[in-house]
Amino acid sequence: MKKTEKEERVKESEALRDYLERKEFGQVEQLRGSVLIFTFLFAFLTTPAALIKESVIPYLILLLASIIHYGVIYKRLSILAQQNKKLIISFKYFQSIINLILITVLVHLTGGIESYFTFLYAFDIIMSGFLLSWRETFWTASLGWIFYLLMLYLEKLDIITHINIWPSMGNLYANNYYIFSCTLKLIIILYVSSFIAGYINNYVIKNARAMNKMVQFISNVTNAFSNMVINDYLTNLYSFNYFKLRVVEEISKARSFETQIALIYLSVKDFEIMADKYGMAFANSILKEAAKKLNVFLSRYDLAGRVSGAEFIVLIINAKESEIEQKITKIKKKIEEIELRTEADEEIKLIVTSGWVMYPGDAKSAEIFIEKARQALNIAENMEAGSVYRYKGEFDQN
Repeated sequence: MKKTEKEERVKESEALRDYLERKEFGQVEQLRGSVLIFTFLFAFLTTPAALIKESVIPYLILLLASIIHYGVIYKRLSILAQQNKKLIISFKYFQSIINLILITVLVHLTGGIESYFTFLYAFDIIMSGFLLSWRETFWTASLGWIFYLLMLYLEKLDIITHINIWPSMGNLYANNYYIFSCTLKLIIILYVSSFIAGYINNYVIKNARAMNKMVQFISNVTNAFSNMVINDYLTNLYSFNYFKLRVVEEISKARSFETQIALIYLSVKDFEIMADKYGMAFANSILKEAAKKLNVFLSRYDLAGRVSGAEFIVLIINAKESEIEQKITKIKKKIEEIELRTEADEEIKLIVTSGWVMYPGDAKSAEIFIEKARQALNIAENMEAGSVYRYKGEFDQN
């Protein structure tokens, strides 16, 4: 049992993480891409070296490459990746490496060790933390400072040309201690960023899991409460209170479309006596079987509810008055044909009495409509057993 529960929790966690990945993947990557494009543009416009004619081309190439990558290639690949979990995982790794490469090129073009755009490494690590695991974010941070350190030493060895943004600062690459301190500072920043990103990621997953359980619980309670309010617990027909609301709604529709509706009350004779004599289990079986038979004769638009005891109420939509009596007779016959035997093997025969009214001829409001149908049933019950009575205007209230 414990193993099953643990497996379910693992599956739930994986499903939730997968859901969050698919939901947040596009949003996080879109934010990351937009920020980087904006930063590259900002660097192009503000870096002093960019104002020198012979140095504009590398900046322009980087800017165009980032726009093409994030605006065209990356956008299409991210949409494709969201359709497949394996592609999402591969794309996340690929995209993190591409981001670090572009950032490293930008740092190189904006002065290398003098660049004030090294903060982009930390930004990218934090963004990666929303999509990668804690360990994966740590390795991404490691890759970030390795790229940075490699770029510094390539510039120091003059393998790539150092762009001196601040000539007044002299040659900073001559000071190995300064190179070490800059690298160490970036390493600390990146690992702290990966820790923060991993913590936020785990916190989001943990709280999302708790929220998911709460939403599920509320949904279950709401559904159970709705069923209690809308449906009769025993027959699964509409409860009387909800049925009355639907009558108001259907009368409004009938008034608008100038159609007729019929309201039918049905009652099983001596139901209370049978319940007392044979027990509630036997009585409940009568109600369940009667509800099943009742549903057979209803169209998808008609409504049926249980009032109380063995009293049922039916609303026929788009009714034709000439056909209602025949429909009631068929319903009565089906319910009366239910085969019932007591524990003593005594056969029980049901007798159903009915009263009915029509809208708009017999009433103008839902309340009066229901009341007149009930009074029609009362008259039928005072007549011969199994009678069907049509309201004929005996009541003064309209």
